[in-house]
Amino acid sequence: MSSDLPTLASFVNDFTEEYRIKMENAVEKYFTDEYFDSLGGPLEMMKKQFASQAWREFYIGCLPPARQMTQIYELGDPYDRDRDLIVGLGEQIRDEVKHAKIYANLSEQVGVPCDLATWTADNYDRLVAKCRLATEWEKPQYIAAGFQVSTEIVAAETSRRMGEYVQDDYPEIAKTLFDITSDEGDHIHCGRLIVKRFATEDDFDFMHEIAEKKYNAALRILESL
Repeated sequence: MSSDLPTLASFVNDFTEEYRIKMENAVEKYFTDEYFDSLGGPLEMMKKQFASQAWREFYIGCLPPARQMTQIYELGDPYDRDRDLIVGLGEQIRDEVKHAKIYANLSEQVGVPCDLATWTADNYDRLVAKCRLATEWEKPQYIAAGFQVSTEIVAAETSRRMGEYVQDDYPEIAKTLFDITSDEGDHIHCGRLIVKRFATEDDFDFMHEIAEKKYNAALRILESL
């Protein structure tokens, strides 16, 4: 592991900030009021978005940290030095399951069935491709690069934008969406810790490559909505 902590810390800070800006800009570009209006207004937006968001929160939200827990168990020190990471990842899975359940319940409330074991959509292949790009890496820092410290911010920004759009007509739903947004900061923090603990400078270029692939996959999903 790298002993050059200032360099590693600087990399993590710059990396996270780069993709925070990219994902915020992407959501602002595609999740505009004009786009939501084109769907037919707040109710129709929720009908279109909530089931898909539930799937993403569950699969893209849970599979990567579950895999990271296994990797840290095998590569790290899960009962001592890395206990904070195991706990943090467990809390992330808890949060993502909660978010998925909230979105699924909201979807049902607006009349759209949302059984996550059977739900599908026209862009399902793109959703699965994005999930694979977040999950199918052999080291926990690589998963973090394509997930917590890069594109996970899209989940927070998506919830925020939908909340802003519906808050005048559905204030309670908007509050729920804003509450979901507030959980994401802890997940990003856990990913940053994973990178600082497991990555070396030799990983930097590959981590950028992973993040860029995941970013492009996220764009393809936003474009397909």
